[in-house]
Amino acid sequence: YLWEGRPARAEELLQLAMEEAERDAGRRSVIAAMLAAVLSGAVLERNQPALARSLLANRLDVIDRTGTPDAILVAYRTLADLALGEDDERRALDALVSLRELGERRRIPRMVVISLGEQIRIHAIGSRPETAMALLGQLESIVEQFERPELQPWQPYCRMKEAIARAYAAMAAFDDAKA
Repeated sequence: YLWEGRPARAEELLQLAMEEAERDAGRRSVIAAMLAAVLSGAVLERNQPALARSLLANRLDVIDRTGTPDAILVAYRTLADLALGEDDERRALDALVSLRELGERRRIPRMVVISLGEQIRIHAIGSRPETAMALLGQLESIVEQFERPELQPWQPYCRMKEAIARAYAAMAAFDDAKA
């Protein structure tokens, strides 16, 4: 539901499941942490930043170690969005760099693509075209990996992320034709 743009429905379903997982196995259990990661994204989309932050508090290490790629992606993007909401660009970029490093360690290039795409967006909005273009070069080399058979199911998604990042970098450089 979260990917479909229905955060209220995601929150409704995840809240009950997370509470049950916390009762059964504890707040820092794998299931509770993964549910909290996705729930944090849903509640942030519903303009509840304090709740989103509290859902991730003291759980990120569990999410890092045992979370599914999607739960990890939602958690780190939520952290970055929380930081941006507080005008703390440095903390947002730090969260995205951590996401990239985790993706590299776990050999999940999709995480690296999303991290770089979000970093490019932030640098483009911050009027840093050189940094955006440098990161775009890195992103393009990562997206080439999606030609491999085991990664091809993610290729269209990552190509879309690359195209969006390319447009942001072009806008930052005031290149309307490329944008």
